[in-house]
Amino acid sequence: MLILIVDDDEHIRRFFCEILDMKNIDYKIASNGEEAFEFLKNNRLKFDYIFLDYSLPDEDGISVAKKIKNNDQNIKIILFTGWNKEKFDQKDLELFDGFIKKPFNMGEILEIIEENDGKN
Repeated sequence: MLILIVDDDEHIRRFFCEILDMKNIDYKIASNGEEAFEFLKNNRLKFDYIFLDYSLPDEDGISVAKKIKNNDQNIKIILFTGWNKEKFDQKDLELFDGFIKKPFNMGEILEIIEENDGKN
């Protein structure tokens, strides 16, 4: 399994790394949309999940998810944000395979991976 974590907050990235390291799950880290797209352009990398923050410095997570889905409808994207779900249009939320509200814990992240793992 390979996961891409996209968040500009170093503490959040580090938290994800600790969780994924404990579970021996491979991952890559991007701090903005542009870095995420660079990983996605690399044909040797096939991500199972993208954990995508809504508030990124270069563009919002909805825009990033739309671009990703235009290239790969099958990639699983999990949105995480400090905002409540009600802030988002239902159509935008349909881009995502999961939603996590910050602050979150290790169990929430692992639960989403396990829930979605059987939906290939």
